[in-house]
Amino acid sequence: MNVLLLETIAFLGATVHTMGGPDPSVATVLVTDGVITAVGADLEVPEGAKEVDLTGLHLVPGLIDSVVTFDAEHDALYLDAGVTLVRDSGSPTGAMLMEKTASMRDRQPGPALFSTSPVFASQMTTQPGSFVLGPILQAREQVGEIMGLVDQAGMELESLSFDDSVTVEHHALLLETAKENGIDAWGPIPKGMSLARAAEAGQTMLIGLDSVLPLGERFETLPDAFDFGELAKGLKGQWRVVPLLMGTARIVRFAELEEEPEVLRALSPDYQVAWRSDLENFGILARSPGMALAKKSVARQAQFASALLSAGVPMIPGSGAPSGGIAPGSGLVDELAEWARAGIAPYDALAAATVHAAKALGAEDQRGRIAPGLIADMIALGSDPRRSVDALRKPELVCLRGRVIERFELDENVNALVALQKANQEARSAPIALVAPPMPAGDIVLDGYANLVTYGNRDAVERYQVVDAGGGTMVYGARVRILPTATSPARELVLVQHIKANVVSKFDVSLDAIEADGSPRRDDNGNPAFSARGTQVLGTSKLNIERRRFGQHLGNLKAAETIGLVEGSSVLSGVIAAMHFPEGASYAVEFEGSMMEPVVDRVMAAFSAADGRISLNDSRGLRVMGFGPGAEFLFGARAENEGRLDFVPVRPWSPEVAQQYVAVMDLPEGRVFTGDPERWNDPTAAAEAAAAKKGDGK
Repeated sequence: MNVLLLETIAFLGATVHTMGGPDPSVATVLVTDGVITAVGADLEVPEGAKEVDLTGLHLVPGLIDSVVTFDAEHDALYLDAGVTLVRDSGSPTGAMLMEKTASMRDRQPGPALFSTSPVFASQMTTQPGSFVLGPILQAREQVGEIMGLVDQAGMELESLSFDDSVTVEHHALLLETAKENGIDAWGPIPKGMSLARAAEAGQTMLIGLDSVLPLGERFETLPDAFDFGELAKGLKGQWRVVPLLMGTARIVRFAELEEEPEVLRALSPDYQVAWRSDLENFGILARSPGMALAKKSVARQAQFASALLSAGVPMIPGSGAPSGGIAPGSGLVDELAEWARAGIAPYDALAAATVHAAKALGAEDQRGRIAPGLIADMIALGSDPRRSVDALRKPELVCLRGRVIERFELDENVNALVALQKANQEARSAPIALVAPPMPAGDIVLDGYANLVTYGNRDAVERYQVVDAGGGTMVYGARVRILPTATSPARELVLVQHIKANVVSKFDVSLDAIEADGSPRRDDNGNPAFSARGTQVLGTSKLNIERRRFGQHLGNLKAAETIGLVEGSSVLSGVIAAMHFPEGASYAVEFEGSMMEPVVDRVMAAFSAADGRISLNDSRGLRVMGFGPGAEFLFGARAENEGRLDFVPVRPWSPEVAQQYVAVMDLPEGRVFTGDPERWNDPTAAAEAAAAKKGDGK
């Protein structure tokens, strides 16, 4: 049921764990207008009050997760796990300032939100999305400008954040700024800085445990006799520590997972991709010697956490959700379960996730306890949280700022989110009709569609064509629609390249952002956001490459190598290799980064004698593709550092589209796939194909 505000609610019969007063006992809790007004065993229930019977349940304060990358889409998941306050640690600051307003937090509803600054970093950072600070004078202006903009908007930040790349000067500036604004700066110990020096500078909040290890050490490399107790003593006093044990423990937990976690269905397509990539990597690690090191790291981090507790160092739980294997909401309980494995008592873990977390966030006068005058964030549990951390999973009821949400409603909200994500996925997977790329006159010998898929999520769709222009020139064209994500709009790349005598003789490429109506976003003169043109230098086979941004000249590059391919089309890269590449090395040009810098890369081509599959190996990873008679696209995949990408042929979705599909190219001998396209990635099938080929005497 949904109980309206501006009325009194009486919670009756529960064993109340105030987390700041007497021992737990059966008591009544009165709430008026979202605020706790009284707690006691013999309270008189005001006339007209709504009564909520919690007999047999345990009532505790709502849980607080101090480290998340917040997305309002996950509100239902946080509440499903009883998390009523989160501290964002990496989402865009402007968006979070708007999202944390009362009207935004009540619309679904969702947990209260504390916002932080951008994650400040130096130019040495390895973390994408960080705010890179310049030299100290410039950095002072940068930080001041951000704080000024927040102040002008009538908003406030609850913390500042930084990574381990910040310099000593940056570190001092951020701590000074935090102190001036009455907030804390959260982060690891910067590289090259001692714990004592960081403390002397005024840092009090520590994120993660790795940065306090001796220089150059990792948990798995420490000697067996390493004294964690002595290290913990160095943190006693001003420090509060967010250990993030699940950061490594998730690897061990999910390494041998046979089925995807159910919660994955509730995440958006972008998060599903990240999770599947992580889970695949965990599975690979499980079959390698690295798993023993991961287990050793988990065990030693648990030792350190236990030593911190023994030394009296306050620990504050943060999940790091939604990293792979760490779900919004339940990831916090998973983190506390790791604490329990380290020997930390369940009730101490609950105190850390409530009263101690509220104090660390500067919110102890509003949250973290069940006491008069505090916001009515409470959860009702089916078993005693003093006995097990698992009692915190799936609360029977959540009281969020005085709004009562029962278990069935929590389930309904999660189910609705799952249904929404399924609908989003289906919409994202629906056929997309693209206009053919601008091709010259000639015979069309190949025309089709393909999807680029990352762990089940379609990232892009492309329409490709090949035209035999006569005179020995083949023209390869593609229009690639890159689908929008949570952080970037849809984009469209158009690439047309002419190849003669197995060398790129000229090409044109453009990249545009795509408006909601499907039209390209261009300047007043119709210029694309990015364009490049390649033409052969007179009398040579080398390319001169000219780049423009909205028509403005960016620069020229003369490629030192003879270019056999311009990257941009998943399918055509394989077709061009099959038609024009020799076995071994060739060179390709691709455009990288926000300024689309041209980069020449060496591509090693191999053609399987067993089944005719094509392998292309370059600095980004390994591609494997197969083409049937007429160069019909059958399959393709690319293994990169970020994970695996699949190139999937799109079959005609209507008779009209079927008429466009053409596949009449004459591929060289030995470069037509002869195996089963449905089993191309099956080692058994490859062995069978090789045996069959040998049996045929080929």
